[in-house]
Formats: sequence, structure tokens, C-alpha cells
Amino acid sequence: MMSKNNFFYRNSLSIVLIALMLIFWVGQFFTGWKTENKELAEEGQALLNFGQYIQSGHFIQATFENWESEFFADDALYFTDSLTQAKRFQRIQISNRKRRC
Repeated sequence: MMSKNNFFYRNSLSIVLIALMLIFWVGQFFTGWKTENKELAEEGQALLNFGQYIQSGHFIQATFENWESEFFADDALYFTDSLTQAKRFQRIQISNRKRRC
């Protein structure tokens, strides 16, 4: 069994989330590459290899659009969480004042 002082135990959630992010990013890369090459083939243009696609505007735009929506969702979550934390804190303060009286 892992010790609670073990690096992997303490950081297991971060490790899993980073691994999932990388897996989905690679999936986004391959589906985007396939889609972009399909569109280029339909237009009669040269297909892109991995290196060309990773430097293309299509991949960069898709990545930043995904990250932008994720950061927006995270910010909304943090904002609503901070509001609920503030309300909980106020209730605790009121409860503590009533106990003192």
C-alpha cells in the first residue's frame, strides 16, 4: 500500500487529470488532422503531415477554442463556489454570535 507521504499518492488527482488532458488533446490532434486533410483533399491541395498540422492555424485555433471554453467554465465554477463559501461563512458567523449571547 502507498504511503500518504508518497509523491504519487499526494498528487494522484493532478496526475490523472493531466494524463486525461493529454489523452484528449492527442485525440483532438488526430481528429483535427484527419478533418483538415479531408478538407484539403476535397479542394485538391497537398495534405499535411504531423509536423505541418501541429504548426497550422487549424490546430492552434481548435486548441485555444477548447481551452477558452474550459477556462470560462472553470471561472464560472470558482465564482459560484466563492459565493456559496461567503454565504456559509456569514451563516457560521451569525450562528457563533447567537451562541455567545
